[in-house]
Amino acid sequence: MNNKMNEHLISQCLKIIKGKLKARKMTYLDIAEILAVSENTVKRMLNAKDIGFDRLLMLAELCEMQLDTLLAEAKERPKTCNFFTPEQDEAFYRMPNLWHYFSEIFYYSKSPEAIKKENNITDLSTYRYLRALEKLGLLELLPNNNIKLLVATPIGFSSDSLVLKTHIARFIKSTCDTVISGEKSPQHFMWVKPMRMPLTLFKKMNEELVSTINKYTEVAEIAYVNDLTLPEFQTTLVGHPLDLGDYKDADIIDIEEI
Repeated sequence: MNNKMNEHLISQCLKIIKGKLKARKMTYLDIAEILAVSENTVKRMLNAKDIGFDRLLMLAELCEMQLDTLLAEAKERPKTCNFFTPEQDEAFYRMPNLWHYFSEIFYYSKSPEAIKKENNITDLSTYRYLRALEKLGLLELLPNNNIKLLVATPIGFSSDSLVLKTHIARFIKSTCDTVISGEKSPQHFMWVKPMRMPLTLFKKMNEELVSTINKYTEVAEIAYVNDLTLPEFQTTLVGHPLDLGDYKDADIIDIEEI
């Protein structure tokens, strides 16, 4: 795989874009002038089998569309997200290795045979993993350890999930360890800002921040989730009433010199 999106998704995106441009009665020449490129370049862009993220974003903006909306229409993904049941969540929390096994099958489309070879486990262990997942209602176990998944994306953990809370704690520790290390690169950033403001304004700010992150998360989940050649990034958004415990500023005292 490469850094570009799959051909089917691109094709659907470009069909939507061309329909929007046609409805706006925009010609190739109009688009070329706006983008400061030639008509031939516009024609190639709108009929390409692959296209860079930047150009797709540019075309979406030309149609006054958010990129996440465009991708959602193109993929026609379900409108709702299902959640793992409390029983499934408890099993994954109690047996993290079972969650890892299921993730390899479900999210990375690996076969039980491939997982067995990669992890050097026995046929009996493979069977036990699959039987446990079958008992949880996540798959149907067929002859020769073949499987039929009984769940589909999008699916995730509910807000009170034990697994989710464990993962959040791990991610926050990773964030703290990384930013405190002082490592600097274009991929590292930290923004910590105590602020005094009305609660209503604080809530509005949070809604806008969450909306922005959700927009790019949806783009990532639709277009790039299966491209294992791409880097993974962590963005942690945290807001709360400030409580520094017993900490206080140093006393202002009489001093003779500085």
